[in-house]
Amino acid sequence: MMRGFVQRHPNLSASLFGILLVAVLAAGVEGVFWILLQQRLDANPPFTRAMDGLSEDHPLLGYRPIAGMAMDARKDRPGEVAYACRYTIDTANRRVTPVSATAGRDRFALFFGGSFTFGEGVEDNETLPAQFGRHATGYRPYNYGYVGYGPQNLYMHLQRPELAEEITESSGVAVFTYIDDHMKRAVGAMRTTTGWGRRLPYLQLEPDGLRFHGTFEQGRPGLQRFYELLSWSPALRYLRVDTPRCDAPKDYDLVTAIFRASHARLQVLFPDAELYVLMYPHMQSAAALIPRLEAAGVRVLDYTRAFDDPAVQSLPLFLADGHPAPAAYRVLGARLAQDLDGR
Repeated sequence: MMRGFVQRHPNLSASLFGILLVAVLAAGVEGVFWILLQQRLDANPPFTRAMDGLSEDHPLLGYRPIAGMAMDARKDRPGEVAYACRYTIDTANRRVTPVSATAGRDRFALFFGGSFTFGEGVEDNETLPAQFGRHATGYRPYNYGYVGYGPQNLYMHLQRPELAEEITESSGVAVFTYIDDHMKRAVGAMRTTTGWGRRLPYLQLEPDGLRFHGTFEQGRPGLQRFYELLSWSPALRYLRVDTPRCDAPKDYDLVTAIFRASHARLQVLFPDAELYVLMYPHMQSAAALIPRLEAAGVRVLDYTRAFDDPAVQSLPLFLADGHPAPAAYRVLGARLAQDLDGR
């Protein structure tokens, strides 16, 4: 019967055989990479992080820390602990930022960003906002950063009507701590949006400005399903393939537009306030982004070489998982206080 089919439909049969052969070869390749991936994970197991129960969904931010929560956080892997610390969240869903005294702090300093701002792995009094507040005694620091946040979370925070009511002071500054991975978070790269980043806000730059489309999961369901399928590939995981590359001019245009619009919105809420984008040390994308931001009227604090001093390099600047250690925040907090003194 099969033979008769082949004789009657030789072209179709050849096509089906080719498809079957490709499928078998692809499965074989994926199988080989699955073995290689398991061997790499066995040799260098990833850190696991215990933060369950600290977050809640939010219609604008995607997710945020739960107000009034306090939890012991730990990140480790067999034989190694990256950190063990405690996170305390205040009644306005911000990480608590203790300062030595409140008298004389008549200006605000709003800190935005991801885990480098939130202070993943360090205590409440060791974060960048806390270290800034230690030196800048005229500012009251507020920590609006959270694990996994991108530039779009800055923009969406400033859309919240209650934000102005959460700040006691009427003037001050806002600081966003920028790292390279924020490009992927803003654009919505595959590896980001098939993990925790599926709940990040999805902003698109359209002719009339930025447009909010909910989360990446909500705003582009077809592309999201395609990314989910690709992300299962052991070959792509082993080779650390991500898409898109997030280094095209349109990607920088999007991030620049987010910061420009955020600055404009900040000044609607607080007419005397200024937004500063702090370029974290050694960020590769800063060289292309800085001139775009400056051309758009966004102030930049270029700290890409802040750790180049040999005295600073001798300090323990990073935790085992790559996040900043308390020493890094002490260095940057002191410099930021000096740079913003009197502004």
